[in-house]
Amino acid sequence: MEVESGMQTKLFTIENIDEATEEFIETVRARFSINGFEIKDILTAPMNFKRHKMVSITVAGKGFKRFKFYVIFQRRWFESFSKYFGIASEAVTINLSILTKICKHGYDRIVWVSEDGSMFWIDPRRMMHLVKERGWIRETRKTGEIVAHVPLEYLTKIR
Repeated sequence: MEVESGMQTKLFTIENIDEATEEFIETVRARFSINGFEIKDILTAPMNFKRHKMVSITVAGKGFKRFKFYVIFQRRWFESFSKYFGIASEAVTINLSILTKICKHGYDRIVWVSEDGSMFWIDPRRMMHLVKERGWIRETRKTGEIVAHVPLEYLTKIR
C-alpha cells in the first residue's frame, strides 16, 4: 500500500492481525459513510489464539444494524491451490472447524487481509457450500489440520 508523505511515496506492509483489523475497519468505515450510514459502535475480540479477530460493527441509518465479521490476516495467498485441486488460482485458507463455528455463530462475512493490504470477503455459509460441493478441503501434511480453501475469484474484493 502507498501512503503519501509530503512529496514522497512510502510503501508499507501489514504485519499482524491487529494492523489487518485496523485497515479493515477503516475500509468499512469509508464504505458505510459513503452510503450514508454512521458507525455507532465497534467491538473487537481476539479469536483462534489471537491469530484472528472478531469485529462487530453497529451502524445507524434507518434504525440500527449489527454486522459480525471474522478477520484473518493471511500474509500470502495459498499459492499451491493448483497443485492440490487442479485450478490455476491463488486461494484463501481457513481451518474447517473454524469455518463451521463461524457459520454456527451467524457471522456476516469472513474477511482475509494480506500483507499488501488487499482484502477479500465471503459469506461463510456460501464458503461452506462451495468447499463441500467442490471438494476444496484437505488435510495438511505439517499439522494434520483439516483446512478449506476457496480461490480468490470466488470472493468479493473489497480493497
